[in-house]
Amino acid sequence: MGCLLTSVLVGTFLAVAGGDLPPDQQALVETVVAAIQSNYEKIKTLELRVEGHHEDRSVRAAETRRIKSPTGDKEVVYRVAPESWAYESIVIKGTKIRRDILERPEGQATASMAHADGVWTDFSVDAKLARLNRKDDLPGYWPFDPRDVGSVSIRRSMIDTLRQANFVSASLGAGKIILTTQAGAVYTFDQRAAYLPTLLVDRHKDGSVHMAEEYSYQLLLSGAARVLDKTVSRFYDRGVTNDASDDGWRQRSTTTVRIVNVNHEVPDARFVISLPAGTRVGDGLKNRVYIVGKAEPPGSFGATAVTVGGILLGALVAVWWWLRIRARKREERSC
Repeated sequence: MGCLLTSVLVGTFLAVAGGDLPPDQQALVETVVAAIQSNYEKIKTLELRVEGHHEDRSVRAAETRRIKSPTGDKEVVYRVAPESWAYESIVIKGTKIRRDILERPEGQATASMAHADGVWTDFSVDAKLARLNRKDDLPGYWPFDPRDVGSVSIRRSMIDTLRQANFVSASLGAGKIILTTQAGAVYTFDQRAAYLPTLLVDRHKDGSVHMAEEYSYQLLLSGAARVLDKTVSRFYDRGVTNDASDDGWRQRSTTTVRIVNVNHEVPDARFVISLPAGTRVGDGLKNRVYIVGKAEPPGSFGATAVTVGGILLGALVAVWWWLRIRARKREERSC
């Protein structure tokens, strides 16, 4: 669901990369950027509960699947099913954010991910694997910050997406701003939603719909701002349809957001993930691998433990969203 940092949101809009649009069309892009900035700068802190429902018509019955790590010495076991559910808790304070993957709606966390002071901590509780990284070194996770609706990678905010996308056209009609990238991705920003993103359509190379993602919002702060209410993502096989609303999807994911608190005091300690003794940590900041509570020479970062840890953690965090491994591909195609 659509991840967006306040430092980016409240910054001054400069220029959109690939900005060869005529001035009147460029102004529409700037209108969208300003609308996103204006909306989210009002939200200082935010606590949410998120429920995800995934449907997969390509799976006839629940089954267990296995994937190997690149090194071949680890195996991840996971289950797929025609329907599955996922639950998350998210807390935001300016540029700080934490997500906990829950075993049930109000259950214990099975995995956590947090950003504070420029460092991302990624932790799998059951596997006792953790990773510390800067943003640019993160895997291609799907964004989970509700302020980042419309982005396709945790490494790039929606503002950055708008700045970097190579738009070939921008139009205004019926209260909607439509932005089209050179790769054919089409973004819709609706005046009724204060020009926040309401639809993203991506297409296969043959022009048929690959993905259609719709966004709706709920009002908060007495109507002064909006935050995500629901995301509905539909994925289609190549050649199935040219209609983004077609019911012939292969997979559909619905994410529903419930607000717990907004602009309440949130201590900085909420964004610190405590790693228990025995946790194996791949520290991308210091280029080393170590075990919490155990004195040992640092290993070679990225050789085995970090790579394997990332795969294991990624599977634990988002296996039910497994269709979204295409996010990296979409990120490249949307520019």
